[in-house]
Amino acid sequence: GTMLAAKELMDEAVTAADIERIVAAVEQMAYNSLQEEITTKQIGEMVMSSLRQLDEVAYVRFASVYRQFTDIPTFMRELSHMLDEAGRSGEKNAPADTAGTAEEAAKQEE
Repeated sequence: GTMLAAKELMDEAVTAADIERIVAAVEQMAYNSLQEEITTKQIGEMVMSSLRQLDEVAYVRFASVYRQFTDIPTFMRELSHMLDEAGRSGEKNAPADTAGTAEEAAKQEE
C-alpha cells in the first residue's frame, strides 16, 4: 500500500527534500492532533494532503496506489473531484469546464 505508493513518488519530479518536507509536515499534523494514537489511514490521508499541495500529478499517482483505484470510473471520480475543487478555488490549469469533461468521460466508461 503506502510503500508501493511511495515508490511511485520516486518516478515523479518530487525531490528528496520535498519528501523530507512532507514527512515533517505529517509529523507536525500528527503532533497537533493531540491524539495518543494515529492510524495508518490517518497518516496516509495526511501524506496525500501534503503531496496534493506540492504536486497534483504525484498526488494522483500516490492516491491511485494508496486508495487502490480498481477501475477507471473510480479514478475519474477522484480527478473530477479535484477539478471541481480547483475550479472553486480558482487554481490555475483547471478551467471550470474541464470538470464536466472529466465527469462525462467517467460516465462513458461505465
